[in-house]
Amino acid sequence: MKMQNFILASATVFLASTGIKAAPNVSVGQPIVMTEGGELESTVVRAGTNASCPNGRVLIANDVRFADLNTGVDNPSNINPSPVYGRGLSQADVTIVQARFDRVPDPATQQVSGNDAGLISLSDGTVIFFGPAISKTAIVPKPDWADQTFRGAFGPSARTWVPVWRSEDCGQTFQFISQIDPADTRFQNGICAYPQFRLDAKNARITSAPWDMGGTDGARATVGTVNHADEIYFVHQCVGYNPKQGVTPFTPDENSPVNKTMVFRSTDRGDTWHLHTQMDARVWRGHLAALPTGNTLAVNLDNRIILGPANQVTGSNAALKLNQVVTFPATPGYRGGFELDASQRANCKTAICGIFKNYYANIWVHTVLAPYGSNQIILAYPSVISSGGTQKNGYVVYNYSPNSEQKIELESILPTEGGIDDSFIGWLTVVPSAGGGVLLYWYDMNAKAMKAQIRGRFISDKGSVSSDFVLSSHSSVGNAAPDPSWALTDGWVWYGDYHAAGGFAASVPPPSILFPTMTNRYHFYPAWVENDGRSRIVEVIIDDVFPSNFLGSIRVPAKRLPNGRPVPSVRAKIQNISSLPLTARVSLEAKIYDRLPQRSEMRRRREERRNNLNR
Repeated sequence: MKMQNFILASATVFLASTGIKAAPNVSVGQPIVMTEGGELESTVVRAGTNASCPNGRVLIANDVRFADLNTGVDNPSNINPSPVYGRGLSQADVTIVQARFDRVPDPATQQVSGNDAGLISLSDGTVIFFGPAISKTAIVPKPDWADQTFRGAFGPSARTWVPVWRSEDCGQTFQFISQIDPADTRFQNGICAYPQFRLDAKNARITSAPWDMGGTDGARATVGTVNHADEIYFVHQCVGYNPKQGVTPFTPDENSPVNKTMVFRSTDRGDTWHLHTQMDARVWRGHLAALPTGNTLAVNLDNRIILGPANQVTGSNAALKLNQVVTFPATPGYRGGFELDASQRANCKTAICGIFKNYYANIWVHTVLAPYGSNQIILAYPSVISSGGTQKNGYVVYNYSPNSEQKIELESILPTEGGIDDSFIGWLTVVPSAGGGVLLYWYDMNAKAMKAQIRGRFISDKGSVSSDFVLSSHSSVGNAAPDPSWALTDGWVWYGDYHAAGGFAASVPPPSILFPTMTNRYHFYPAWVENDGRSRIVEVIIDDVFPSNFLGSIRVPAKRLPNGRPVPSVRAKIQNISSLPLTARVSLEAKIYDRLPQRSEMRRRREERRNNLNR
């Protein structure tokens, strides 16, 4: 596996603020190119937090290799890489670390199978890995759905299962420590393991037994700091169906999905888990913000934020819920974004359809959310946006404060070229920094020119928003500047449904009392996949310069109207989630779970590619 050094090329990006101009220095390194692509998770162990990597380390999890966890990973190499690998943060530390893993406890009844993993780091340098897996271990007492529930030939009692590994040596070795089993009766009597329907060749539901396994898909892990201590949250939607009332044996009710997202919490570095809270909606890859000073948890749902208290202590069958809904404006008819439904792609006539055919993903756009500053939230959701008289496929961005219930619209994220039929912003990723600013980065997809590039934007918690800057970089011809784009040529490529990345911030003291400024230095490590099927990761360093407190604070600038007046911040309307109709409570992104054969086909094609790479 070839991984290049971080080589930083500096470029100044000016940030506009109210009354004061700040000019942070944005440095974007040369991307590290890895052998394989996939759904990537990266995290960062900060320098000085773990004795095994005193200078810090960036770690990457790649779903191409997850199946190796069934037997354990004892001897990873460049030819047969580990599911998790990484390198040091310093320029001198170029050693590639290939993680070793314990196997799953019982390979006969437990299998790592899937794509949606989690890789997070704690403030003490501990790293936690969540594997996507399935289980058919015996359930006591046995539920009435168990004997008729399979995933293919795997079963009975099949359901998803989340094994948890921990590394205390900076990602060199991972030990199995715990699990999250949706069939556990401590978790709402195991309803999250209820089965779903099998699908026929035309993706129509088969309404007779045997049933397809339930559980979750698109679960997501987040670290929150509450009362100065790390807490791990695991957002876990339920994809099954409730039973028909009065019918035996167990028969799923097509009209009664479980329709829940459970939030599990660990306060002991992943050793144990309890059901902390839940909400009556399904959220794929739910982004969670735990706000330390506001006693608030927030989860994204399309153009809405679902809120609830963070410090509630619930029993094993938690009844308290995230149920306050804050709704943000969306273009009529595009509440769930601009993604074309899979069933319509065959009839699609626009230039974008060519991308859908060659660059495979189930989810092209998705709402993201992250904690921001001490007690605020950044929310970005897809919508059709009017810009300069042209309709464009982009993202609306808001800053929201739960305490004041105010929301401020920031500049939308838009394609650099093209309109609604030939360009779009895809796979937006948000990278928080534990109480500071955030990095947003995305694919700028130009279907008309058949080119794409990776761009980013920094939003400072001190009130500034950067210009958009380029992250991708390609070789130049002659004296020409490096081309940030790559060609969207024919040939199947797996871009994945999402990517995740890590980052952190550190304060830099003022140079002198005569120069009264402070600097927050941010390190972000965004990751993505390009058309060669290989993944990239790059280091972005941002020096966010802001005045010392005695010069006054800087306010987040609102998006400006054409006449130059700022959009006023407005008090949010909060409603209870139970007041929304069922169709509004179910995320459009959850359509993926009625297309599970597509994910099986995706895995088959990617396995073929993996075998070809290893020949």
